[in-house]
Amino acid sequence: MKARTVAIWGSLAILAAGFALAQGRGKAEATYSGKKVAIDYGQPSLQGRDMLGRAQPGLVWRFGMNAATVLTSEANLHFGDIKVPKGSYSLFAKKVDENTWHLIVNKQTGQWGTNHDAAQDLFETPLKKSAGADSVEAFTIALAGKGSAGTLTATWGNVVLSADFKAE
Repeated sequence: MKARTVAIWGSLAILAAGFALAQGRGKAEATYSGKKVAIDYGQPSLQGRDMLGRAQPGLVWRFGMNAATVLTSEANLHFGDIKVPKGSYSLFAKKVDENTWHLIVNKQTGQWGTNHDAAQDLFETPLKKSAGADSVEAFTIALAGKGSAGTLTATWGNVVLSADFKAE
């Protein structure tokens, strides 16, 4: 019986490890005006679901999976009139209504799961929502642009959420 129990736990550990590898962490990096900006995030998979479509208005999502998504910047970033001083922050997304999402920049890092501490929010700004040309299975964040102008883009399924910023 003991050997069978060990074998079952061993099989579960192998399955869990395979699941973790299939849904790992992603990283987006870019340089703006000579300063590095990086985003580390968990990459959930759709697995036939429409996760963003199923989200209810008011939901605050950790913008990835497991450990909160972390933005680390050597530059001060400006999202419109809002300034994010250089440093490290957790990123969340809030579904405002069926067609509106906001990006939340939170001062606290090291958060796990859905433990969003609204008291630590630095700011909340609208994300542009558009339809992607192709469906993307694994949640993906990208940084693009050149000089001091940048765009943060998150894609999952056929949904593309983006925010423009300037780096200084």
